[in-house]
Amino acid sequence: MRCLLLLVAALIFPTGAIKTLPLYIKPCARLDPKFNECVVKHGNEAIPHVAKGDQKYKIPVLDPLDLKEVKVVQDEQRPVGIALTLRNAKVQGLKDTVLRKADINFDRQHTFFEGTVPLVHIIGQYEMSGRILVQPINGIGDITLILRNVHMTFDEDWKFIPRDGEKYVFIENVTSSVVPGSVNVNITNLFGGNKLLGDQMNIFLNENWKQLFKDLSPVIFKIFAEVLASSLNTITTDIPFDTMFPERIPK
Repeated sequence: MRCLLLLVAALIFPTGAIKTLPLYIKPCARLDPKFNECVVKHGNEAIPHVAKGDQKYKIPVLDPLDLKEVKVVQDEQRPVGIALTLRNAKVQGLKDTVLRKADINFDRQHTFFEGTVPLVHIIGQYEMSGRILVQPINGIGDITLILRNVHMTFDEDWKFIPRDGEKYVFIENVTSSVVPGSVNVNITNLFGGNKLLGDQMNIFLNENWKQLFKDLSPVIFKIFAEVLASSLNTITTDIPFDTMFPERIPK
């Protein structure tokens, strides 16, 4: 979900695009006193288009978003101390992201976004072992996660890189938070396929989803942020800042 806001930002806010803006992106002038409101309005108009992907602008398909592999290893001393590998996952629902707030600070070279997603559906294969709260857990099988009423925030710093008399944007220090209103978990083939233990663990996970999400989400989204920042910088360093975002837009 966060990656969709980032890529929309890369096309609306001064983080670059390839040659010219696509037709589904409307620019915002830097000196517009309602610049942030413009970013929110045009961002929401662009999100359904951006979610489809655009090869010309190096934007991958974001709904469904394919994740080949994500690994999380947590210290066993933590409440959730597990080794988890998620493979061949699909994330659906990001096309319905709503940008609620944008705060672009040109002096500090800092960006803040806030948004919501009504429903995120994640399916994939997992391999897991360790302990969740006081309960041991292990298994290899399928996993389904349903996140509802997801609230997210995103912060990034950026700096200018001079080149050939122009300045380009480089993104760094990407951080985010993702807080769902509820999470439903279903994991198959736990404990070697023991249905009784597996059903009991699924009930336990759904009753304790807040602690589970609190412990695992920072690691997972930190990985996404690092990968996405690297991808975005391939876009943002392609076009001069002042060409992408003039102080005023001719009427």
